[in-house]
Amino acid sequence: MTRVTPIDNTPAYDKPPGPIGGRKCRDVFWLILFGAYWAGMAILAILAIVNGNPNRIIVPRDSAGNFCGLKNADLTNGRDLTSRPFIYSPSGQQHLDQGMDYARIFIQDFMTTWQWMLGALGACVVVCFIWLFVLRFLAGPLTYLTLLAVEGGLGALAWYTYGLWQTKKTANALVASPSAADTQSEQVNMGLFIAMCCLAGIFLLMMIALRKRIRIAIQIIKETSKAVGSMPLIVLFPLVPYVGIIVLTVYYVIIAIYIETSNDVTSLSALGVNQSITYIKYFQWYHLFGFLWTLAFLVAINQTTIAGAIATWYWSRDKAHLPRFTVLKAFWRTIRYSLGSLAFGSLLIAITQLIRIILAYVQRQLRNTNNKVAMAILTCLQCCFYCLEKFIKFLNKNAYIMIAVNGTSFCTSARTAAELLLRNAFRLVAVDFVSTFLLFLSKVVVAGGTAGGLYVLLNHTNTTGVTSTQAVWVVALVVLVAAWMVTVFLSFCEDSERNDGTPARPYFMSEGLAF
Repeated sequence: MTRVTPIDNTPAYDKPPGPIGGRKCRDVFWLILFGAYWAGMAILAILAIVNGNPNRIIVPRDSAGNFCGLKNADLTNGRDLTSRPFIYSPSGQQHLDQGMDYARIFIQDFMTTWQWMLGALGACVVVCFIWLFVLRFLAGPLTYLTLLAVEGGLGALAWYTYGLWQTKKTANALVASPSAADTQSEQVNMGLFIAMCCLAGIFLLMMIALRKRIRIAIQIIKETSKAVGSMPLIVLFPLVPYVGIIVLTVYYVIIAIYIETSNDVTSLSALGVNQSITYIKYFQWYHLFGFLWTLAFLVAINQTTIAGAIATWYWSRDKAHLPRFTVLKAFWRTIRYSLGSLAFGSLLIAITQLIRIILAYVQRQLRNTNNKVAMAILTCLQCCFYCLEKFIKFLNKNAYIMIAVNGTSFCTSARTAAELLLRNAFRLVAVDFVSTFLLFLSKVVVAGGTAGGLYVLLNHTNTTGVTSTQAVWVVALVVLVAAWMVTVFLSFCEDSERNDGTPARPYFMSEGLAF
């Protein structure tokens, strides 16, 4: 008889593991397209600044078009209103200036407590380091306690619904002819009891079947904590892209105001077209898409750099002696070779987000038309594109990791990551459950601890009016830790496929993961 050889779907790895050298630039076309788009945004910004006037939105005007608090020298028959900064309404309506009062109070409170806020940011970073260190020892107990709590909760619900079912069953048995409502209530309680028993049984079987993979997920959490200990400066790197995001947001708002207030100009000589409200809308959409694209691009740079640094740590035989400037080298590799791939990936996200914004805009326009069919279709489309956006972000995140590790193009990296995840689907389920729970717990502990401590401290010193801006930093760090965990997980999966733990092909993973 002919011997049948089992099919091995594991790919043949022909390159050394880890962030390899000998790279070349990938997806250059998309980087050129991104640069060309930004050239158009720069031209639009210059024309908007030349023709726009933010005072048309920010500063109130009287019935003659004069700006309050300004000289109005550029207006025909303009009046000098520098001594009259407020508008007067003779209609008898009360002037609503509460917004200005709230803004003034907020600014005053911020100026009073900014030192405390900076201290809270520093304390948040320290608490994050401590919490990551503690996770090395508590990841296992916390995970197992949570699993037992969920199983116990399902069992308690089953017991409770069983009691309701028996109570209703006994009550109906004492009646010669129970009503249809009582009979239906008994059947519903019985159905709930059966459903709770099934859920409890399924969850118990899943815990038993995935016990090894849950152990791997817990160990990945611990490995992530070790990586942070080896590269503590990696926590500070997100400041670079997040500062860029803040600058980008400020730029977008300012230029959008200039574009919106340039509609009084009759022409744009540089473009040779008549300008109208329609053109203003087109320019705003163009400007918005550039903002979305660049925002996703900055996030991609952050994710790829972090993935490159963590991958360097994972694929090092001697993790106690890493190469110098690991994070900076990962950032340089990203900027030098992978910007085209990141531009393509961020373009996909921006297109999806723009479509969702357009759908929301159309929904708002049709809100008062009572066209229920159109609203239902738009709602379904909004839901579909929301799911599509989440899927693209998930795919991009894993593709960026493969880009950082292998230096391949976006499509190749996305396919490699997808195949690697599919071959390790059960491990992915366990890692996703454990990481989601522990990251949620991290948000609660770090954000709640720092915000609560600052609140108590400020109340003790009789200082009020504080905003918990440190929560933004907490979210940034939690997202950062999530990126570390995914990188360690994908590297672990590839390590498991490349090597078998023998002296000829030893694992790169630590002993805790090699079981």
